[in-house]
Amino acid sequence: MHKVQYRIETYFEKLPFIIIALNEKNKVVHWNAMAENFFGVSKDEVLGQSLANLMSKMGWKEIMGISANDYLQDRCNLQKEIRYNRPDGSTGFMDFKVIDFLDLPDPDERMVLLVGSDITEFKIMQGQLAQAQKLEAIGQLAAGIAHEINTPAQYVSDNLHFLQDSFAPIKNTIDFLVDNFMAHKDKLPQDLIDKMNQVLEENDVEFFLEEIPKALEQSLEGISRIAKIVLSMKQFAHPGTEDKVYVDLNKAIENACEVTRNAWKYVADMETDLDPDLPQVLCFPAEINQVLLNMIVNAADAIKEKLGESVSGQERGLIKITTRALKNRIQIQITDTGCGIPEEIRDRIFEPFFTTKEVGKGTGQGLAIAHSIIVDKHNGSINVQSEPGQGTTFIIELPVKG
Repeated sequence: MHKVQYRIETYFEKLPFIIIALNEKNKVVHWNAMAENFFGVSKDEVLGQSLANLMSKMGWKEIMGISANDYLQDRCNLQKEIRYNRPDGSTGFMDFKVIDFLDLPDPDERMVLLVGSDITEFKIMQGQLAQAQKLEAIGQLAAGIAHEINTPAQYVSDNLHFLQDSFAPIKNTIDFLVDNFMAHKDKLPQDLIDKMNQVLEENDVEFFLEEIPKALEQSLEGISRIAKIVLSMKQFAHPGTEDKVYVDLNKAIENACEVTRNAWKYVADMETDLDPDLPQVLCFPAEINQVLLNMIVNAADAIKEKLGESVSGQERGLIKITTRALKNRIQIQITDTGCGIPEEIRDRIFEPFFTTKEVGKGTGQGLAIAHSIIVDKHNGSINVQSEPGQGTTFIIELPVKG
C-alpha cells in the first residue's frame, strides 16, 4: 500500500466518525470501520464505486447530493442532517459535513471527505431544552398576565361586593315607600297617584328589584372564576427550583386542568377523583407541571381525533384524572375516551421524535420528555393501557420521598 494512503487510512480509522473519502471523480477511495458498521456494507464492496450509485442502492438518497462533483461546482460548505431508523426501531439523526482536500499538491492526497457523526442525543437534549424554554416562556407570560389581571379583577370584585351590600338598603327603602304609597294612596290627590303609578310602570321597578340581585350574584361568580384562573396561572407558572421540594399534586392537577381548559373544554368533560389523603411528594414542581400539561393536552388531542372536525353538543369525550396513595408512592391515572393507541406502536410512544400526528402538529417530544422526567429525574414509572377506538390510560407512579 502506498505510504501516504496507509497514513491517511490509519488516521481515518482512529477518528470517532463515519469517514467516506471521494476522489475527484466522485469514486469512494476510503470507507472506514464506522462507515461499515453504520451502513452495513464492507469497505471491499464500495471502494472504487460511485457514491451516488451506492447510496441509491442502499436507500440513502439524501446523501447522494453530497459529492465531489457538487462541491467542485459550488465550492461551498455542504452539510446535511439525515433522519434514520436505528436497529432498535427508534429514530436517529446523523449529521454529514464535507471537508475539502482537493487543493492539496499531492494528487494521492486530494479528496473530499464526508464526515458523519450521530447527533441523536444532541437532538434529544435540544428538543428537551426547547420544550423547557417554551414552558418557561409560557410560565413567565402566564405569571405576567396573571399579575396584570389580578389588580383590575380585585377592584371589580370589591365594587361588585359594595353594590351587592348597598342594594339591600336601597331595596328596603323603595319597598317601604311603595308599600306606604299603596297603603295611603286613597288619601293622596289623584294626579299624584296617577304620576306615581306611571313612574313605577315606566321604570319597571319591580323587575329591576328582582333581577339586579341575580345579576350581581352572577357577576361575583364570574369574577370569582377569574380569580381562580389567575391563581392557577400564578401557581402553575411558579419558577423551577434547583432542588426538589414537597408538592401537593392534587393542587398541581387542579391548576393544570385550569390552565389547559381551552384545550379540552370544547371536546371533553373533565372529571377528577383526587385522594384527599394524598401525601405531598418530593419533586421538581415545574417539571411535574410540564408532564401534567402534556398529558392533558394529548388526551384532548386524542378525543378531537376520534370525534373529528365537527363536534356537536352531544358528542363529547371524557378526561378523568385519579390520584391514589400507595405504600411509599403515589399514583396518578389520566384516562381519556379518545382514539386509543394501536398495539403495534404502543411500545414506541415514549421514543424521542416518534409521533403519529401530522407534520407540524407534533414533535414527538411530549411523551419522551414526560418519560424522562418521571423515570430518570424522579425514579418513578409511567405506563400505558389502551384500546384502539375506546381510549387510553396513562399510569404514573412517583416515590413520595423522591
